[in-house]
Amino acid sequence: MINDKNIELRKLAALFDGLGHYRRLLVVRALQQAGAKGLSFGALAEATGIGETNLAHHVRMMGKGGVINTHNVGRFTFLTLNMENIAHSLAELNLHISPAKTVRGKPQ
Repeated sequence: MINDKNIELRKLAALFDGLGHYRRLLVVRALQQAGAKGLSFGALAEATGIGETNLAHHVRMMGKGGVINTHNVGRFTFLTLNMENIAHSLAELNLHISPAKTVRGKPQ
């Protein structure tokens, strides 16, 4: 049975897919440092050291997960983080994380 909760969980899973690779986290870090202006695709490839073909795959996955936004300026594609979607999706988890108590290095 598909309901609104299932749709939200699918969106959340797509977000984690969009973040679930170390190269994608390199992209997140580079776009975070670039700020609201974002980076062109070529500049992002240079900043991360990821080849353009490989980067295209990761950008596609990140787009499906709602992690990034793209917009064209002339013949250039610029990418920015979709912080609103990331924050909203993570808030949907409603996690209250606190450090686990340990005794001699073992969780209680």
